[in-house]
Amino acid sequence: MRLLRAPFNLLSILIATTFLTIPAMAQTTISNIDDSSAWLQPGTSTPNFFGNANLSWMAQNVTTAGKQLDGASQEFHVGSNGPAFGTGLWWATFTPESNATTFQLDLTINTDQNFASVAQAIEFGVEQALSGVNYRMDVQCDFVGGAWSFYNPSTSSWTSSNRNCVAFTPGWNHLTFNFQRTTCPAGMSSPSGQCVQWTNMIINGTTYPITDVSGSNLFSPGVSTAESNNLLNILQLDLNSANAPYEVYTDEVSLTTNGTPDGSGGGGGPLPTPPSNAASFPDLQVAGGGNPGTWTLCSGTTCAGGQNGGSSSLQFSQQPALSSSGSMKQTSTGTGFNTMYYRHLGCPNNNCAAVKNMLEDMYFQPASTTNIEQLEFDPDLYNAGFKYFASVACRLKGTNSGFWYLWNSAGDFWDATTFPCTASTILAGNWHHFQLYVTFDTSTQSYTYQTFVFDGTTVFQNLGKTYSALNLHNTATNTNIEQQIDNDSSTNPTNSVYYDKYNLWIW
Repeated sequence: MRLLRAPFNLLSILIATTFLTIPAMAQTTISNIDDSSAWLQPGTSTPNFFGNANLSWMAQNVTTAGKQLDGASQEFHVGSNGPAFGTGLWWATFTPESNATTFQLDLTINTDQNFASVAQAIEFGVEQALSGVNYRMDVQCDFVGGAWSFYNPSTSSWTSSNRNCVAFTPGWNHLTFNFQRTTCPAGMSSPSGQCVQWTNMIINGTTYPITDVSGSNLFSPGVSTAESNNLLNILQLDLNSANAPYEVYTDEVSLTTNGTPDGSGGGGGPLPTPPSNAASFPDLQVAGGGNPGTWTLCSGTTCAGGQNGGSSSLQFSQQPALSSSGSMKQTSTGTGFNTMYYRHLGCPNNNCAAVKNMLEDMYFQPASTTNIEQLEFDPDLYNAGFKYFASVACRLKGTNSGFWYLWNSAGDFWDATTFPCTASTILAGNWHHFQLYVTFDTSTQSYTYQTFVFDGTTVFQNLGKTYSALNLHNTATNTNIEQQIDNDSSTNPTNSVYYDKYNLWIW
């Protein structure tokens, strides 16, 4: 549960100097947070919201000219007919990063015509709950008090920084905030002995070191919490005594850390940790890579569906890439043409009947989503002639588009979920983190979708959706991964998707 805090502070700076931003060791970036479903309660369209500004709301995918930079922005509206000084708080929830100690929040913000006259304050923040301690990296600009401040949860108060702040200049402003979790300074206590420091901020390209008003480094202590480990991005808007409404628009929002999601590399967060005896298949985007099998084209409408009359290709050691070995590039060309490549990995310990769990953890980047009908992802099992295809698809076009789909093997059809997946979800030109955990029961010829995490946000956890395997009436036995691109009906489109850090665990 998020709690409201006292009002806060934002934007006129006096002294500028160059300063180190987030260290070069940063390992994880959550991009396009303004487009993410992390702002919504899982499986719903209801925003994460808390406050007494009862006429407030949030909207995504705002395409109004001048109110977006990359095609779609996020809008926050705050208003109230209740007591004066109403507040509205929104937050996005991501997979915890227990090993993260540096945090960089980067965003652009645009305000409406009422902002300068009716806004009391605005707050931006990152919060990390870790092992029963909450670290709140919350900064505010108090337009009335005229200072940037850092929140101290142990005293429920704001500590003024050395930087002045006034209402934002009309139009877009680019803000970057840098923090680190480190040992507490003398005189400040925390249950873990660690505090968070606000090191600097960058406004429209100029860097401003942050201290308190005396010139000492500005810290905030960790405080005890009953919350599970988490990682949040927050935004809070405050009204003044008139309670007149206003709006802000944010775009190109990202959070970069020097950590990794607890679920990456197999385990942590809502995902299980593979046991030491699990079969591990790392870097499957590499043609060989020490793994069994080869990526093989499954051509023809009876294999991948779609229409005839197209072409497919698969290339290795490609750019863009996340790993030094390069990415794997899959391309599909043709109207309504589907391209699917698969890789057989064999049976761990020569016993596919013993397979109970699969955890797929990989990254992908669409070159464009304009002419994609659907993208499909498959960790699969064949055993004794039964086919267990634990496929997941993001459907962008066609019947009931805009959602994630699950594959019903025995029924031979896609089953729609209520979990949204749009072009913004798999935004082109950005890396997306895909983590899927599925269980299998070969004694009952069934498989169950358990947990799915996408871009650090839990799409579903312990879903328990079970389907029956399809009887192929043969003796097929294998484990398998697949990637498929389904083209739309436009004239001869070409779609490409890059894959990297492609890992699978089976046990």
